[in-house]
Amino acid sequence: MARLVALLVILSLLGPASTAPATQAAVTPEEVDYTKILIPGPGLPSVQELGLTNADLLKPHPAIYNTTTTLAGSGKPTCAKRPYKWCRKKDANACLNFLESFGSAAIIGISGGGSSLCKANKCNWMAKPQGGRTTSSYVKDIAIGGKKILQGCKNKDSSKVQGRNAARGNSNFIIEITGTS
Repeated sequence: MARLVALLVILSLLGPASTAPATQAAVTPEEVDYTKILIPGPGLPSVQELGLTNADLLKPHPAIYNTTTTLAGSGKPTCAKRPYKWCRKKDANACLNFLESFGSAAIIGISGGGSSLCKANKCNWMAKPQGGRTTSSYVKDIAIGGKKILQGCKNKDSSKVQGRNAARGNSNFIIEITGTS
């Protein structure tokens, strides 16, 4: 069985932010409350433990302009239509914001068949080791690899995303963003 080992130093570095209750803004009926539906991968802290609000999970991201790196350094993502299913970009973006909240203090290790990093609605961020090897990466580098999928693997109206990419600087740590049934 695939295991996800999360080595988290982040909670100790967050200090009061990790223990203080988050002030939650009102959620409009058409807006999804990601603080209630986002499911962290095994071993990762919850949205509440990180002190994140719905506004934190909904924030947009500027484009990544440095795309000169190769797959070994989280370059151009693979946007194959199969075996991937489309997922809503907003759902994928909520997972990106969740992972980016870890900063540079956390490392995630994976082995075997991989494991889920984050799930929001029917969108799943998976981590898989290339060639079945055990590998690890900083969460900020995982987020950068995933962000390139969000920017480069969109449908025609840019409302849905899917694809795979390596974590920045680690071609053995593969991120897949795909819809679920």
